[in-house]
Amino acid sequence: QEKIVNVPGSEVTGQRLSPRMRAVEERTAIDMRSGSAAAAAYLGRSVLAADVALDPFWERRRDLAAESGFRAAWSVPIRAAAGRLLGAFTVYSPEPGLPPAGDLELIAHAARLAGIAIERRRAEEALRASEARFRGLYESVLEGVYQCAPDGRILAANPAFVKMLGYASAEELYALPGVSMLYWNPAERAGFERRLDAEGEVHNAEMQLRRRDGQLVVVL
Repeated sequence: QEKIVNVPGSEVTGQRLSPRMRAVEERTAIDMRSGSAAAAAYLGRSVLAADVALDPFWERRRDLAAESGFRAAWSVPIRAAAGRLLGAFTVYSPEPGLPPAGDLELIAHAARLAGIAIERRRAEEALRASEARFRGLYESVLEGVYQCAPDGRILAANPAFVKMLGYASAEELYALPGVSMLYWNPAERAGFERRLDAEGEVHNAEMQLRRRDGQLVVVL
């Protein structure tokens, strides 16, 4: 069974849903008998239940609705910019009836805003996960990896790069005036930068670097 995140809206009277109702509504199965939100997601359209005690969409949730003290539930699907379903925005009323046209437009607008917020949150979470995976790879790979600023200052270096050049820590590399100091022949670094500017990327370039103890190391 698919699950859907329901975003409950403020009730008409400003009352709050019961904790149990919120827990059920926030993660409920997508079907046509578990409430307005589940039905709106299932059908891909607004579901306006004027009286949950009679509405067939509330067949499996009538007791819970009565316990929570509301009689009407109006749900609008939440969609991503590309149209993918994200959830449902629902407003509950303690009195039976349908929302006025103006209120329905406000509910639809709230659902659009919720879609934007959910997409943004998911994008931020995906970025954090990607950064965490990159950090794990960066720290654990056997190849030396470093990053430097346009002026040559070393901004980041992974443990393999630090070990390859015989330094005690990455901080020692960051304290250097520039990455050219690591080259056996600094002019070689200048030539590499010109080639990088011209071509955008460089592969399989063999370089001679200088270890901290002064020994030469050849790198690819």
